[in-house]
Amino acid sequence: MAHQESATEHWEKVHRGRELLLSGYQVQWTPSRLTSSGAWTMPYPDYDEMLMGALDAASTILGPDHDYLASFERTREVPISSASVSDLSTWFTYIQRGERFADGHIAHYVESGEFLLLLDRLVALRDSLRIASRDGGGAREGDEARPSP
Repeated sequence: MAHQESATEHWEKVHRGRELLLSGYQVQWTPSRLTSSGAWTMPYPDYDEMLMGALDAASTILGPDHDYLASFERTREVPISSASVSDLSTWFTYIQRGERFADGHIAHYVESGEFLLLLDRLVALRDSLRIASRDGGGAREGDEARPSP
């Protein structure tokens, strides 16, 4: 039977990802190469395991936004520092799924600093997520958790 990660393990991955980004991590790219068949491969990013663990953990904590394409234009207008749980779910879903269609999609958000800001915001909302999960909730549509004054 596979090990089911605990909430604590997910949060540890988020924190390790933040530490990686705070240390100045830069995405490394695997260069194109000639294969034995004579075809050239395209370059692709080689993401650090801690970065990908943080992305997976954030997505698990928040849950996916199945309608992220419709939500993203509105979500990207909200400053990350005041993003709701729902906004974060949209962001992390967009970043994670975008990599499937464009190599380097995650790298863009790492290089711009937005990935770190998103992880910071998720950590800032941790207490409100605990309250939601105790109440049987979680990251649900319309959840407008905001920082305490």
